[in-house]
Amino acid sequence: MSRPVSPQPTELELMILKVLWRRSPQAVSEVREALAAEDRPLAHTSVITTLNTMVRKKYLTRVKEGKAFVARVMNQPKVWLIGNEHGLAA
Repeated sequence: MSRPVSPQPTELELMILKVLWRRSPQAVSEVREALAAEDRPLAHTSVITTLNTMVRKKYLTRVKEGKAFVARVMNQPKVWLIGNEHGLAA
């Protein structure tokens, strides 16, 4: 059984959103490199899975550019990110 969908972004989703708010769009490999630079190394497949979840939640859009898919943030930072339980203010 899968985990219920969180009404707010998870800690990892917030980290990815912050990466994409700084520069968007980005390919999966670029997002992965940015997360690794922030001491959050992940497997390529884990980043893809998280980005796909974020597309389903309508946090991101995904467009094919050449051979790669790039992720783009749909909205600017939300007010609810400031002071959230993860301590990751936008």
